Amino acid sequence: MALGAALLLVGCGDDTTTTGTTGGASGPTSAGTTAGTTGTTGTQTTAGPGTGSAGETSGTTTTDATGASTGGETTGATGEATTEGVGTTATTGDEACACVPGNDLIYLLSDDDEIYTYDPLGDVFEYVTDVICPGEQKPFSLAVDRTGLAWIQYASEDVYTFDPMAPAPCEFAGVVGGQAFGLFGMSFAPEDNFDLCDRLFLHSYSGEGPFSEGPGAGALGVFDPMTMELASLGPVDYDGGELAGTGEGRLFAFAGVNPAKLIEYDKDTAMPISTLPLAGLSKTRASAMAFHSGDAYFFTEAVDTTCVPCLEANCPADYAACGADPVCDEAFHCSIEQGVIQDECGGFMTPGMISCVSETCLAECYPATIDIFSKVTRLDYDDSEGNGQVLTLVNPMAPIRIVGAATSTCAPYVPQ
Repeated sequence: MALGAALLLVGCGDDTTTTGTTGGASGPTSAGTTAGTTGTTGTQTTAGPGTGSAGETSGTTTTDATGASTGGETTGATGEATTEGVGTTATTGDEACACVPGNDLIYLLSDDDEIYTYDPLGDVFEYVTDVICPGEQKPFSLAVDRTGLAWIQYASEDVYTFDPMAPAPCEFAGVVGGQAFGLFGMSFAPEDNFDLCDRLFLHSYSGEGPFSEGPGAGALGVFDPMTMELASLGPVDYDGGELAGTGEGRLFAFAGVNPAKLIEYDKDTAMPISTLPLAGLSKTRASAMAFHSGDAYFFTEAVDTTCVPCLEANCPADYAACGADPVCDEAFHCSIEQGVIQDECGGFMTPGMISCVSETCLAECYPATIDIFSKVTRLDYDDSEGNGQVLTLVNPMAPIRIVGAATSTCAPYVPQ
């Protein structure tokens, strides 16, 4: 069964279009007021009940990231022997690229164009500032360089730099996505931990509906801030990917569907070095990723916290029957995560389930983006806790909807 798309903004990013569904499903409205903890400079927000520090097990949900069958799993540590603490004590390179003090947290970009920091060791969000970028709307992706500058791409496909610690109007960065890559996820990465200067890597997204994967679906590119040159490194098998570089020179992407995957790329050839399926984790309309202290942190929409309770209360029989049918269950989760009822992403739900999500629980299952917040999931990538590469929900409801996340390569890349 194929229904018309109810597409919302997709990206590292956020959606750029809104259309209605057929079969009774109409697109979410944008009415409402902005929720969250915005507007007070310097306020500190810690998530509510059931959260905790990354690594705690109380109040968290843990699943095996690799599932029953993974194939091509990533193994081994992430370079603990390379250096201690922050992996940026290089001995060669351009001193102009040295790290500024305090540039070691995860930076977040909200869909309201705000900058937050996130301390993953304490699970603490802190508002920093609003971005001042006149004329630009719909922030899409974020990278942070060693000097603390935020590099922000907007739906216009242009990239601007902005200093969160000394707010002033943003400046054009010289990167025009439409030159070759359109919309993209991005991150800085050095050649290795002895290199003080980074390049900016780009992972393309076509902007056409939900993220997808297939041979040659996307491309990986690189922008050199020193020469201002943009070059393609080669095709990749994912249309849409969030990038995260580390201080030791590794480059990872959060991409793919059914399930999402963590891919490490060769920075010269765009060939995958390893691919780790993330069982139970999907990219949503707004998604982002950052590496910190040997772990990967994924920021995805928490729509399931509103949709499922409504279905359980109003359509218990249809919801239970869909959950027992693998085809219907997969279509349902894809549908609410991507905000669509289209072909296999929602179209294969039972008629009763489609009626429940598109009519009875429309506002809860396909809320306007203004009513959506993000959740935080941690992957113990380096197995520092000795339980394998497992996913843990460390915060079920962040104070903002996150469209970009980044660490500079000054951040720690080994456990602290």
